[in-house]
Amino acid sequence: MKLTIPRSIIFTCEVIFVYGVLWYLSFKGVVGNELFFLLLCFSSLLFALQYGVQGAFISAAASFLLAHLWTKGNIFYLLSRYYIEASFFVSGIFLAGFTRSGIDRKVINAELSNQILDRRVESLTLRLSESDKALQEVLNEIITDMESPKIMYQAIRRIEQIDDLESFFNEILYILYNHCHVEKSNIYKPENKNDLKRVVSFGATVLPETLVWKTPDMPEILRVGIAEKAIIVPKEFSHRFVMAIPILSLSEKLLYIILIEEIRFINLSENILNLLKAAAFWIRAMIEERIHREEIIKFSMYRSVIVYKTDVSRKFLKETISFYKRYNLSFTLLEVEGEIREKDALTLSSSLRLFDELFMINDGYLIIFLSMTTEENASFVKERLKKLLPHLKVSQMKSKKSIFN
Repeated sequence: MKLTIPRSIIFTCEVIFVYGVLWYLSFKGVVGNELFFLLLCFSSLLFALQYGVQGAFISAAASFLLAHLWTKGNIFYLLSRYYIEASFFVSGIFLAGFTRSGIDRKVINAELSNQILDRRVESLTLRLSESDKALQEVLNEIITDMESPKIMYQAIRRIEQIDDLESFFNEILYILYNHCHVEKSNIYKPENKNDLKRVVSFGATVLPETLVWKTPDMPEILRVGIAEKAIIVPKEFSHRFVMAIPILSLSEKLLYIILIEEIRFINLSENILNLLKAAAFWIRAMIEERIHREEIIKFSMYRSVIVYKTDVSRKFLKETISFYKRYNLSFTLLEVEGEIREKDALTLSSSLRLFDELFMINDGYLIIFLSMTTEENASFVKERLKKLLPHLKVSQMKSKKSIFN
């Protein structure tokens, strides 16, 4: 156990020791008269500076006592002879004492203020922590809600008609921020074999306008995304979650690449990551269809609506299904049988979502690919299509193997 000695005892011992030593040195004749009084004044000043008003009073009393002993009771004669020096001496030690006491009071007041502020900061931090926890719980509830993908999908559909490509890209990055809490993002376009030029950006990005393949500025996830030519799902990199979405031509040439540079960490959850995966596919499909519509049309049976021809439909459908399975995304297939005319295909397409696709497998047999749809929800779509096209047979596909034979 640590022993704590009261300050008053230490002060008393110091006074007795210092003034005792001064009296002993004077009594033995070790120090002369002038040096004795100089040491007496210096010691008193030190006590006043160290202990404030209390030190000034005690040192003044001890000095008076020593002077009384030194003059053998003739202290008043000494004071009358050296009254100017004595006045300065008394004024000096009391001025030092009051100054030190004032400083001590200010320090104590400052410490008390700091303690009060610390408690207020702790209280505020606790309340903010509780509020933050409550906010996260609310956000999780909102994100977990099945409406979140629907709301984001509708936001993506609304920007479909924007003609200017740069404005279109800016809106895409804003949707990622608004719905998936992406703080920083960029869209780059290949300039030549080794360079990428930024088209648009969102947030306080730290990346340069031009990225060169072999320089440290090039994020590793971009290298992987360009090499693999596939969506790189959210991965942790340098304490951040990043993601890359390459946009390809029909010949699989890289046209653009979207880099999600940072996701707001406080809102990061499994639901957000799943929402990002869905957004990545929707955005990629929308951009590629927009850029290559004229190229895609040649694979379609009609110009007014994209229905993949029988000679390519199996191949494209298989690739789409493989993509969804790779990223663990939900989908459902509907079968449509009967005489399917162009106006029927238009009715089907307008009744479906942007990312649902039509594949003509054989004459009189069409498959609808429902993106991000469970089998339970697909039944509602099936019933709606039956009412719109009563002359066609619409059913849910049970086995997917037969279409690839």
